[in-house]
Amino acid sequence: MAKDVKVDSVTAGNTVINNNGLTVGGKTYVTNNGINANNQTITNVASGGNTTTNAANIGDVQTAVNNAVTNVTNTLTAKGLDFEGNDGAANKVHRDLGTKLTVKGGLANVTTGVSGKNLGVKKNAAGDGLDLVMSEKPEFTEVTAGAGTGKVVINDNGVHVGGKTYINNSGINANNQKITNVATGTAGTDAVNVDQLNAAIGGTAKATTVKAKDANVTVTKGTSAETGGREYTVGLGNVVTVGQTHPVTVNGDAGTVNGLTNTTWDIDNPQPVSGQAATEDQLKTVSDGVKTNKTNITKNANDITNINTTIGKGLNFKGDDATVINKKLGQQLDIKGGADASKLSDNNIGVVSGNGALNIKLAKM
Repeated sequence: MAKDVKVDSVTAGNTVINNNGLTVGGKTYVTNNGINANNQTITNVASGGNTTTNAANIGDVQTAVNNAVTNVTNTLTAKGLDFEGNDGAANKVHRDLGTKLTVKGGLANVTTGVSGKNLGVKKNAAGDGLDLVMSEKPEFTEVTAGAGTGKVVINDNGVHVGGKTYINNSGINANNQKITNVATGTAGTDAVNVDQLNAAIGGTAKATTVKAKDANVTVTKGTSAETGGREYTVGLGNVVTVGQTHPVTVNGDAGTVNGLTNTTWDIDNPQPVSGQAATEDQLKTVSDGVKTNKTNITKNANDITNINTTIGKGLNFKGDDATVINKKLGQQLDIKGGADASKLSDNNIGVVSGNGALNIKLAKM
């Protein structure tokens, strides 16, 4: 048989080799495009070694994967993490993955008396790190600064220096120490410094004094109940004299006023001054006048009564027949005769008084 046999197809059982490739059981495994295992296991594959175009068995793959994982692990571990603080990149701390980074403070006891409420962590502005931040208004149970005699402690009970309390909710206690560098006080509630105090004490030599000129005014020195400072009470004396040329004295003890010059009063031609007080002298003049007039009025009243009585009696008239006729003042008395008035003439009859009567007489012929 020829060394090279050319046929269109070779079939051996379920295996067919032809132009389409190698087919087994109806599935094509090898074609001019390559090998298709058709989801079947390829067994007894030798190691491909280090040739990159060789097929690799599972052992080759496992070795490659393990080597790759080891290389990645070693690389990542070596890269680790860098930690940088405020002292800059030159002082950064590098730690491989899996190693410990120690972050410590100086606090010995971290189980009691500690709190994280004043601290926080936030992303920095660059977005490449975290910033440790503290509250702008931190709250502490107690703050201690220094040690020994200069130790300062601030807590709920106040401010303490060297074991002595200087400030608490009751105020400030200097503990017999000087308070220095005190500014000049301006408001009423400000503290004063020594310069101000000395100036105030020196000014008392020129301070205003209060004294009474005479007995008319009283000045009583005391202490103000409101400020506790010196207080002067100015009042009038019990006896006050006003004026020099014609002094007038008001006596509060006796309740009298003396020295008034208006002592006379003209009853017949009074000249009153509106609002001016009257003196006893003037009142005496008026009283005497009233008394005199009272006496005269009484006498005049009696005289008037007598006159009225007399007037009330009227006048009695009596003729030759002894009959009395009474006429009151103002009444009319008719005197008549029997002759004709036209035949009468004068000079024949006359009236002559005598013996308390008026007698009508006829002229002698």
